[in-house]
Amino acid sequence: MRNDRGKVKSDDPVISKQWVFGGAVTVEGRTFIVPDDAELDGLIAEDTEDITGIIEGIIEVIPESVGQGTGKCVGGTEIFNGDILRSFHFKDKPGKKHYLYHQVRWSPTYLSWMVCAKGEQDKPEDNRQGSPPLWVYLKNSLEVEVIGNN
Repeated sequence: MRNDRGKVKSDDPVISKQWVFGGAVTVEGRTFIVPDDAELDGLIAEDTEDITGIIEGIIEVIPESVGQGTGKCVGGTEIFNGDILRSFHFKDKPGKKHYLYHQVRWSPTYLSWMVCAKGEQDKPEDNRQGSPPLWVYLKNSLEVEVIGNN
């Protein structure tokens, strides 16, 4: 399976904050994660209205929360598309630390995972400021941590 994740779609506020991992699939406008341990009851679904009956263990997720894994980790946490990273920038005279915030995005132009400065992620790729490849960012930044997503 591909390495995707998404937040569970639920009216329950506790359940809707949970991440599920597996392969993402969209069927008739609904987005699902098929966990690696899901069992297929059939190979072809003629009636896609109820895909949950075809694949046991499939979980509907919030489409905007779905992100593909980058294959990179920081502090033991895997980094996914859409994650917000925080890195140490400088310490002022009283000793307060200041940080930079970036979002991880796939670049079809450069065929690479990139980090975009806050406010830059929705701009065209050729008009972004401060968007290095993820591997360069991780190699050259101090105290990097994943602090959120989207």
